[in-house]
Amino acid sequence: MLKKWLSYRERRVLKRPLKPEEVQHFTDTARRIAAILLLTTRL
Repeated sequence: MLKKWLSYRERRVLKRPLKPEEVQHFTDTARRIAAILLLTTRL
């Protein structure tokens, strides 16, 4: 999921670097997924 999101935002595709808010969105999403995985493995 995250890999696909990043692939659509590669510099050669977008023709520009990622904006800070895009980087933040990716980081927040990755942290949420990690938290969910931690919760589900502890059950």
